[in-house]
Amino acid sequence: MQIIKYEKNFTRICSCITDIESSKSFLSFLFENRKRIFRDEVPDSSFRNIPILWEDDESLNSVSEYDSDGYFHNDELDELNNMAWLAAGSLPVCVHFYDDLFETTEAREFFSKESVSGHSKQLTT
Repeated sequence: MQIIKYEKNFTRICSCITDIESSKSFLSFLFENRKRIFRDEVPDSSFRNIPILWEDDESLNSVSEYDSDGYFHNDELDELNNMAWLAAGSLPVCVHFYDDLFETTEAREFFSKESVSGHSKQLTT
């Protein structure tokens, strides 16, 4: 699994992710195989390049294309996104299709290391 960690190979994999199903499938693969791929290491910044479908976007984009981390839906974040003073699309939030990837605490912790989080506290850091 070490092969995925090489930037050249990772870039090739990301270039093949062209639809929401393959995006979610790859994210799921990374989580399910996290111990074999990363061992105890934190994923490096290249993992911010995984194409994801974000709310208000029509095509897949990586979180690296935004000036912030990406987020997944949760009650606190959805409430914040509905505030009149926050411009629509200010926070990249992945579409609900990905919700089941974030069901467990372990998954949320893993994906937050890849810059996809549900924590609004990250808005202030």
